[in-house]
Amino acid sequence: MPAIKVISILLTVLGVLLLLGGFTAACIVIAKKTAKRIAAGERDERLLEKARRANGRLHRAGKVLTSVIGTVAFLALALSACLLFVNSISGSVFGRTFLAVASGSMSYANEENGYLEEHHLTDRFACYDLIVLEKVSSADELGQYDVIAYRNGGVNVIHRIVAVMGTGDEVRYRTRGDANNADDTFRPALRDVIGVYRGVHIPYAGAVVLFLHSWQGVLTVAAIFYCLLMMEYASRMVEKAEKRRLEQLTRPAERGRKGEKG
Repeated sequence: MPAIKVISILLTVLGVLLLLGGFTAACIVIAKKTAKRIAAGERDERLLEKARRANGRLHRAGKVLTSVIGTVAFLALALSACLLFVNSISGSVFGRTFLAVASGSMSYANEENGYLEEHHLTDRFACYDLIVLEKVSSADELGQYDVIAYRNGGVNVIHRIVAVMGTGDEVRYRTRGDANNADDTFRPALRDVIGVYRGVHIPYAGAVVLFLHSWQGVLTVAAIFYCLLMMEYASRMVEKAEKRRLEQLTRPAERGRKGEKG
């Protein structure tokens, strides 16, 4: 790795750590100041009004609905993250492989590729889309003009088969991107094929996947997760202060009611 890239990574990590440190300090200072004001009685009216609203039927229903929506959203995000993680580790999920498109070689039809219009081939996708690939176990499952993803060394290529050469175990595929005007120099065999594309893709979702697979993405997710935890910690500090103050405000009234009963 070039020295300049190492320095750039170190400076980025240092900058993020400094920002997180400042964010942490700000959260704690604001939470402590707010808790002190609550303990001093500066927010008693607002606190009592909040307690009255919390006992209302509509407020309780709103809290339940918000909790349900939040839980569903969290589970959906967690499930998506798990599926992408499993896909990146094992290469497939339920027999399907999700692959991010990193180039525009299949985004439009080059006019020199007359076979595209002749055979009405429109199963294209744009750069940064997320495509779904079906697993291929036999050469019989692939034919001319199918779109396949294959490995060329450490690079994944997603292009269309323009010719099938050979038979049996010796079969090779000549491929070309719809936007290109020349065939690929590498001729993949069946063992190089990751899967075949059947038209299912999610626009722009590949950009998120590519970002999350980078060190910048990992650092960003970790920083966001830390900030959410810190905000939750500060919020709990304020909630504890409100609970203590509310108990102090309601005790005299409770004692008075007990005295009247006595």
